[in-house]
Amino acid sequence: MLAMLIVVAGVIPTTSPSAQTLREWQAHSAQIEQRALHSGRVLHSDDLVRRGELVVEPVGTGTEKLSGGLLHHWIGAAFVPGVGVAEVARAMQRYDQYGRWYAPDVQGAKVLAHDGDRYRVEMRFREEKGITVMLDGVAEVRWSGQGSVSHMDEVRDESGEDHGFLWRMNTYWRFEQASDGVFLECEVVTLTRDVPRGLGWAVGPYLSSVPKESLQFTLDKTRKMLEAKNGNSNPR
Repeated sequence: MLAMLIVVAGVIPTTSPSAQTLREWQAHSAQIEQRALHSGRVLHSDDLVRRGELVVEPVGTGTEKLSGGLLHHWIGAAFVPGVGVAEVARAMQRYDQYGRWYAPDVQGAKVLAHDGDRYRVEMRFREEKGITVMLDGVAEVRWSGQGSVSHMDEVRDESGEDHGFLWRMNTYWRFEQASDGVFLECEVVTLTRDVPRGLGWAVGPYLSSVPKESLQFTLDKTRKMLEAKNGNSNPR
């Protein structure tokens, strides 16, 4: 794994987002967050998710080109029977267990600070899509009675350098109580580098498919974790 990372790091130059890239990201993400914080569930695929399916869709085209970067925007839903919103929130605040629940994509997590409904969490991610990338990030998370908002603005690879695989990530969890369980909805907005000229073979598949696959993985693992804790785990 580390050998592969070193090879890729030697091929793909380090890069940081430009001031213009960040201005565009901030403008777009602010609009998205304003809507995300003041809306209920966006996806209403209740019959599908009640049958155990995961629904994951792009918002718009899923990827929008910015100056020197790409904005990826996806949303997904799942349903967990026999649980309540409060216990969902309590379970998902157990960040020290993320390395077990979300393995292998999350290698570990540690709470750096905790004040009421606010957490500062350090996380290590592993992504593999033709290339293997280890990423370290710090997320600022704010919880409410119906979900959470997470901003991750500090991301570096294992060597401490920035190759642009993930510059920023905002995550919005929304929970809705039903009579027989909880609807989960997760919306993820990320900023990555654009595909470097001549390096589409290495970076293209990673940047184009990882946002969707990561969201599917996160929803599936979250649902299975909550089902197991509630004693109603079913093979899927």
